[in-house]
Amino acid sequence: MAVLRDFFAGHLDFLYMCYIIAFVAMGAGILAFPRRDSAFKFTRVMGLLIGFAFAHGIHELMQLQILLRPQSTSLVYIALAALAVTNVYLCEFGRNLI
Repeated sequence: MAVLRDFFAGHLDFLYMCYIIAFVAMGAGILAFPRRDSAFKFTRVMGLLIGFAFAHGIHELMQLQILLRPQSTSLVYIALAALAVTNVYLCEFGRNLI
């Protein structure tokens, strides 16, 4: 178990990059989805899901920068603001879906 823990601890920056790419790709994929003239309510609130995906990708990018530069306190506040924006987008998406 320690070998696996050490492996992931040594490659944490790579894991963050995969996570960032996943959220940015999700946002880009949803953005490419045609939303006009659709009868589904889901397509009308897709902009909020796109905002969530990109904001969460930015938040994770800030977390990666904090990992690489732990002495920067301003990045901590920027990451916290990005996390707040992420949660607002996700909550509004869920609220508008109901």
